[in-house]
Amino acid sequence: MKISIIVPVYNSEDYLQSCIDSVFNQTHTDYELILMDDGSTDGSGELCDRYSEKYPDHIKTIHLQNGGPLKARLLGIREATGDVLVFLDADDCLRNDALKRINECFCETNCDMVLYDANESTEFPSIKVSHFLENGTGFNLTFEVRDGIKNHAGKNE
Repeated sequence: MKISIIVPVYNSEDYLQSCIDSVFNQTHTDYELILMDDGSTDGSGELCDRYSEKYPDHIKTIHLQNGGPLKARLLGIREATGDVLVFLDADDCLRNDALKRINECFCETNCDMVLYDANESTEFPSIKVSHFLENGTGFNLTFEVRDGIKNHAGKNE
């Protein structure tokens, strides 16, 4: 299952390389990384371009006028070609098996959405899987997971 990872980027030069490298370190390798440069005034946009030029099969950079992270994410969805969307902030890093675990949740449960906690530590308390049926009812499953997303900014999200 191909995963599209959408990253809104705004003046994130200090964190961005770690974020991108964490995607390249994934054990699940069927992905595309969409970097949405939201009018950065530091070197973030240029860093995105360098990665896109070096890895054109995996990274796409889109430059926008500043419109905020929501607009960047929504425009990123238009560019996505994957079966699954993952939203990652430029100051976050994925553990090396995060995409594999997300993919497993989708494949094993046939769910429509995977919600997961992010925290400052390397521990990842749970992945919550929500499956919504056509009639509007749904159910939730919770998976205990050890590795997931580590926030480089040092805040829980």
